[in-house]
This record gives sequence, structure tokens and C-alpha cells, in this order.
Amino acid sequence: MKNFNYLLVLCLLGLSVLFQACSGSQKSSEKVISTLVPISDADKSMTKNGVTVDVVALNESNVVPYSDLMCSFPVMTKGFLETEATPKSYTERNILAGFSDPPAVTFAVKITNNSGHIIKLTGSDVGLMVSGKDSRKLDVQRINNAWLLYFKQNFEFQKTVPAELISAIQTVPIWDDNQKIIPGKTLTLYIPFDVKLNRGFNNAILSIYDIVTNVDQAGTPTERTSMDFNFKEGTISIKQN
Repeated sequence: MKNFNYLLVLCLLGLSVLFQACSGSQKSSEKVISTLVPISDADKSMTKNGVTVDVVALNESNVVPYSDLMCSFPVMTKGFLETEATPKSYTERNILAGFSDPPAVTFAVKITNNSGHIIKLTGSDVGLMVSGKDSRKLDVQRINNAWLLYFKQNFEFQKTVPAELISAIQTVPIWDDNQKIIPGKTLTLYIPFDVKLNRGFNNAILSIYDIVTNVDQAGTPTERTSMDFNFKEGTISIKQN
């Protein structure tokens, strides 16, 4: 009986250790990332002279509805001796921000034009300030360069940015001054910044400068409006494979 009790105690201890190990592995499979959280409703949406601007700070938990930011592309993992029939590894992520860990910052900006005239972004600009430090938006070339550096650092045999990825990046509507919104229509644009949200950044401000909100009969701008959207730090947990 003593031997039986001894074996029972050992089994219970073993199960306890196994349970703790499993619990620890579950915790390690989650990644906590910093996010941008609007400070108030006014930092989600603003309307001036019939022009409404809605802003969403994208992250791994809310990017799924924005399907134009997703792209599957092949990555060479076995070298140039790999044949066309050999399976290649594929990956999918936010193509404007997925070249770093933590990911770069991307905003989705929806502009609705109820002003009665065409809204042109000519002469407008955007900027991001994180903890008092200014950052400028990424253009297509800088995004391509960032991806190229990512592949060089993480995939020994992938010497170029996959063609599928390049094509997708060129298709995504990024904020630039060639964009225009006709009356009664809505346009969603993306603004990527090469900024990583490390823990403890405290606050951030997305500034949109000089949107034309009024014109005269000849279409000449008579009023330009700037908007600030304020964010604080938040966190989310993402399950890792």
C-alpha cells in the first residue's frame, strides 16, 4: 500500500509539472503588440464643410477586412536548384507594413465628399508624430526597398521582391496628391509610415494638412483644412503559429 501511495504521489506531481509546462507553452504562443487607440470619437472621424474623414489605425487584429492589403506570394527557401514542380513556401500579410517586426504603421483613411464639388488632394500632405518624433509617409519605392531588405535578412535564397508582391503594392491606393473624390463619393486611401510601435510610446498624432474644403465657381481652392487625429497606446494579444 505504501508503494502504491508513493506511485500515486509521483503521478500527481508529474501531471502537475506537465500541466504547468503546457500552460507555459500556451502563454509563449501569444505575442503582445502595441496598437494605436483613438483618444475620443473625434479622433476617429471629422467633418468640415461637407468633407468627412474617417481614420483607422490598422494592426494585426483589424486588418482582415482590408483585403487589398493582403497578398500571397512565393518565397524561395531551397535555393536556385529548386525546380518549378517543387512546392514553395507562401506567406500573407499587410503588404504596406509587413516587412518588419513589430510591423510598420498603416492608416486606412476614408474620405467622403458631400461638399458639392470635386475634392482634389493636390497640395495636401500627411505626417505622423510618435512620442514627439516626426515621421514621413512611405512611398511605393521605399516600401519595395524595405521588403527587399526584409528578404535579404530572412531568406538566404530569395534575392528579389516577388513579382506578385510588387504588383500588389503598386495597385493599393496610397495617399498622394493625384487623388480626387467626386461629389457624393467615398474613397479609401492608405497611409504607411516606417514606424515601429515599441512598448511605452505613450501617444501619437496623425496630421492631415491642407485638404481643399471649398472652391469658387471656377474651381479654384478658397479654403484648405487641416485635421489632427490623436491616439494613445493600447495592446492586443496575437496568437502565433
